[in-house]
Amino acid sequence: MNKFNLTELKVLLIDDDPLILELISRFLSNIGVSHVTTAGNGNEGLIALDTNNEWYDVILCDLNMPEMDGINFLHRLADRNYSGGLAFLSGEDERMLETSFQLASSLNLNCLGTISKPLLQQDVLRNILNNFRPLENHHPKTRPNLISEEEFLHGLEHDSIELYYQPKVKIDTGKVGGVEALVRWKKKNNGVIAPVCFLPVAETTGKMNELTYIVYKKAMTQMSDWREQGLELDISINVSVNTFTLPDFPAFLVNTAHAHDIEYGKIILEITESEAMADAMKCLETLMQLRMKRFGLSIDDFGTGHSSLTKLKQIPFTELKIDQTFVINAERNTSSRSILESTVDLARKFKMKIVAEGVETREDWDLVKALGCDYAQGYYCAKPMPSRELVNYIKKLKSSG
Repeated sequence: MNKFNLTELKVLLIDDDPLILELISRFLSNIGVSHVTTAGNGNEGLIALDTNNEWYDVILCDLNMPEMDGINFLHRLADRNYSGGLAFLSGEDERMLETSFQLASSLNLNCLGTISKPLLQQDVLRNILNNFRPLENHHPKTRPNLISEEEFLHGLEHDSIELYYQPKVKIDTGKVGGVEALVRWKKKNNGVIAPVCFLPVAETTGKMNELTYIVYKKAMTQMSDWREQGLELDISINVSVNTFTLPDFPAFLVNTAHAHDIEYGKIILEITESEAMADAMKCLETLMQLRMKRFGLSIDDFGTGHSSLTKLKQIPFTELKIDQTFVINAERNTSSRSILESTVDLARKFKMKIVAEGVETREDWDLVKALGCDYAQGYYCAKPMPSRELVNYIKKLKSSG
């Protein structure tokens, strides 16, 4: 497990009750967090955020405050592209807390969880903060630094695309059963750029399909290399529904895999739920043809869209990936746990493999295991990594098992 050291955290605590500020500050100190700034309302919190030379890793914020409540504060954070961790402190009921969690997620904020008042145990704080993971190149005051269209187009032609792989761990054995291929952009100084900095450019330049083709070719080449090393893994690749509508795409998938002697059944094509429910029917024949070739089809981020059970039945998905918002803290959040349980039950009835995303703690792992999920994906298992690190990671697992 890749855990962030609590002593390194810089926390901004926002609450209109001075007694709460004092209590939480003391609890934070007791668990090792020494860098704490307090604010009495949302406006004070924004001033602290905008004037502090060092950014805050985590913000703990009350929901119901005068002048600026927690909901308005969320929108101000989103406007600032705040990418640190966020958690709510509130005496509101559990459904309100759950709704605030979903709102934060919809604004692309990194919500770590919710804390009910009165807070009587400091371990609750520790568990929430242990969910925090530092993001690459994050800063709350700046928007993602997109590469230029010229740089993007040049990079497509000169092999600037690199794949990272996040393990999908079999819950019953603890071994790596497959990986998800995640695209990165190689910088000249050997660093990498996250997708948020170049995928929008791929969209605006009309090159998303070309990018998908490149990713798939690289994934097939990598699988072939792994096989020569004695490593057999399934691989998941994200594909837009629009790409499935291209006339030559199914043949490209088949021919490329065949050229590398890769079994079609080891390839899983992922479609996000929102796309699947809105547009997948227009390429249903293609999806059916790929299933007949034994390609896997996965519905990603399940629970964040507006699913139709009829469409879910019609589209031949083989795998369901439960979105991380319903996994993180589900052990302590009855609403999330209820959704998690019902989703697992639904997937079982459709005879689909179940992947729990966002498994960040041992508690998350124990819960998804108890509920009967097949695979876990998240930082408790492993972060995304280049192929070399992945091979070493798997070897280490085998030697320890």
